[in-house]
This record gives sequence, structure tokens and C-alpha cells, in this order.
Amino acid sequence: MSERGQSEKLKRERCARSAEWRWIYRLGSLRLAMLLLFTVAIACAVATVCESKFNRQVAEVYIYKNPFFMLWLLFLCLNLICSALTRWPWERKHLGFVITHGGIITMLVGAVIGHFFGFEASVNLEKGAPPVSKLIVNETMLMVQGFRSGEFYQAPLTMNVRRPTPRKPRVMPVPESDLKLQILDYSEYLATRTVLRPDENGVPGVTLTLNSAQMKQSLPVSLLMSPQESATFDMFGLAQVRLVPSLTIKIAPSKVPLLLLAPNKDGGLDYKLLHEGRPAVSGEVAADEGFSTGWLDWIVRVQAVYPKAHFAQEVVAVENPAPQQQTVAGIQARLADANGGAGTPEWIAAGTSRLLQIGQKVIQVGFGLRQIPIPFGVTLDNFSVPRDEGTDQPANFISELTFNDANGEAKQARAEMNHPASFPGGWWRLMTGLNYKFSQAGWDPANLNQTTLQVLYDPGWLFKWIGSLLICSGIVLMFYFRPQRTTEKI
Repeated sequence: MSERGQSEKLKRERCARSAEWRWIYRLGSLRLAMLLLFTVAIACAVATVCESKFNRQVAEVYIYKNPFFMLWLLFLCLNLICSALTRWPWERKHLGFVITHGGIITMLVGAVIGHFFGFEASVNLEKGAPPVSKLIVNETMLMVQGFRSGEFYQAPLTMNVRRPTPRKPRVMPVPESDLKLQILDYSEYLATRTVLRPDENGVPGVTLTLNSAQMKQSLPVSLLMSPQESATFDMFGLAQVRLVPSLTIKIAPSKVPLLLLAPNKDGGLDYKLLHEGRPAVSGEVAADEGFSTGWLDWIVRVQAVYPKAHFAQEVVAVENPAPQQQTVAGIQARLADANGGAGTPEWIAAGTSRLLQIGQKVIQVGFGLRQIPIPFGVTLDNFSVPRDEGTDQPANFISELTFNDANGEAKQARAEMNHPASFPGGWWRLMTGLNYKFSQAGWDPANLNQTTLQVLYDPGWLFKWIGSLLICSGIVLMFYFRPQRTTEKI
């Protein structure tokens, strides 16, 4: 009887006497294996398209970190195990087949371990700063204060996958209360600007805009009577706007045109334009009104006049930030109660927190990247950028580091381009992947006292390498060391 006939006979006998063997042959079938592999290949192709067209987070949420994808990989491992068991009892000719399947299973186990227990993070270090013991992961988190206990609760909040809108906000419960937190919007460009706020203990102030159609510019201006530097706005060194208590006060001669503004009893402003110290035009203007300055086509429009005010910082979303403008990402959120009431929406910049209020209830809400604590501290001793001879092109990036563990012991190391620094060290940690690897990731040419390092921790590293070696060994055994078939004489 041929080998195939013997295998079919053994299969029928096993399935006839055991339900376990029937399931092993079903789960280890070649058709099921092809279906699983084809599905995984399609999912990986879709993830690649999503990552290139959108971003990595979209691919992770819908494919790589999706529970169904992980379940599919587990099902594939089960198929491989059952496929190897169908050859039992194993003979020498099965060695390559079994080793290859074992390698695939081992590599998948390493990938799962790295997914759940490993991470890829970054850390910003500055020379002379205290040791850093927290890493930053590229995953946005929401921090919400418990209403009764005051403790903070964290929850992942991915904005790049499904962005909230005022019509379709993201709604999350506030811990220890019946309140809801509504995430109304997300912006990648939040900027901080100084604005005037009414204050009973403040001083007079005014907000206005300077508009020029010819220059295609609109300049917001906020002036406060005190301190003195807050009462003057310098317009490119070509003119000045100054807030004064009264237009009757003496003003030192100015080399540039000067616009004086003084609050009046009617809640508006008296104004006087001076040219080379001599009055040119004067008048009165109320809020929401404007007048021409005579400086080309510049027009002043008064936004608001405050009898008493103070300067405050306000976070706003910017549609088209200037190249030099510093911006950060952030969310807009508000509180809502069970009766349909809602508080005032507030922008929360990444890395900060705000107090949100509805009625008499106040909750602190924060937004930022997830931080991971590590069991040691790392400091930057020095950072240098050697250049190619005769050019300004960087030849290397060298970060000299000091690691401090919980026992107070210090270890020096260097992270260079293509040569990461590892801690805690040791050959067995290096072999098992239980080392934190610090690699050069970024730098600021204007500040060589700081650097950015990428940190990789992968406890499944050893399983991946063993699995890869097993796969290669099994393939070599199957194709190059097959036992020779013997023919029987009839």
C-alpha cells in the first residue's frame, strides 16, 4: 500500500474511534490553513493601505490591534498545531515539516508577547536636567477627575481614527457621577493668545483690530492701562497706539505717528492722532465702530472697552498657523448633565488640564500622550554631532547617558546612530529582549543641550528569532535533506 493510502487508512481508523481525532483533522486541514493565510494576507494588505493613506493609528485600531485579528492569529496557531499532529507518530521524513510549523507558532507567540507586554516609546533629555523615569508613548489619553474622590482616571482617546464633531461628539461618563463628558472637536493647531477679561480689581482696557485691505492684514490689539508696557502697541516701528487716562495729558514728542486712546464716560473711546507731536485728527468712537488713521489705508475698529479688566491666557484653534507660530494638538470638551444641560466648551491643549464646570459642579479634565514609568532613571551627560570633514553635514549623533537603577548604582553608556544603548545590560537580557534599547531619534540644531531618543522594549524578541531560525531550518530539511525512497522488488 502506498504512503498516501496508509495515511488515509490511519485517518479513517482514528476518526472512527475518537471524536478528538476528528476535530484534529478538521482543524488541521490544508483548506482551512489556506483560508486563514489568505485572510491574514488580505488584512495585512488593507492595513498597509490604511497606514499609507491615513496614519499608523488607523491601521492599528482596525487591523493590527483589533481583537478579531488577534483571534484569527490564534486560530492559525491552532491550525498549525493540529496539522503537525495529523502526522503523528512523527518519523524522520516529518522532521522538516514539524520544525517549520513549530517555528511559525513560536514566531507568532513572540509577536503576541511583544504586542501585549512590549512597547515603543520616546524620551526627551536635556543636559543638566534631573533623571527621567517616564517614557512617552504615541497614544493619546484622557484624564478625568473623579467627582467624589478627586482621583484621576485614565482612558485611551484616539483622535486620528474617528474625529469628533459638534454634531457627533464623543461622549464618556464622568467617574463617580451622573455627568457626561462630551468631546466636541479636535485640532492639531492650538495656540495660546493673550486676551482681556473683565475684572473688578483690574484697570481700564480695550481690544481693537487694525485692518488694511492693501496689506491684506488684520492685527488684533489688546491694551491695558497698567503696567506701562501693556498700554502701548508698536506697529512695525512705523506707528504706535497708546492707551492713556485722558487726552489732556502731556505726551513726549514721538518720531512716528501716534494714536492716543482714552476711555470716556459713555463707555466708548476718545481718540487723537498725532503727527510729529502735533494733533492731526481727533474724535469719539464707540464699541463696534471704526475710524481711519490716515496711515495708508489702515482702519481701527474697536471691539470692546472694559472699565476694569486684566490679561488672561486663552487657548484657541488656528486654521492656518504661521510658519514660526508654536502650536500643539488638543481637544474641545464640555460637561453635560442627565437633564440635557451643558457647560461652556473649553479647549484643552495636549499636556495640560482644564477645569470644566456645569452649574456648581467642577471637574478637572486633562489630555495628552500616555506615559510609561520605567524602573530606573536616565540623564543626558553630553550630546554631540560630529560633522563630515569639510562640510556641515552630520556624520553621527552621540548621546552620552547615565542610567541610575533603584539600588543607586550608575552606569554610563553611549547611544549613537545605528548603535543603541541598552540597560540594564547583560548577555542573557540581550538574548531574551528584556533590555531597554535607547536609539537616537531626533535633535534640535539650535540646541545641542537636548536630544530625543527612541526606546524599544520587546520581551518577545527571543521567540521571534527562535521561530525564524526554526522556519529556515525546517525548510532546508524539507527540500535538501529528504530521505531517499526505497523501491520494493516484486
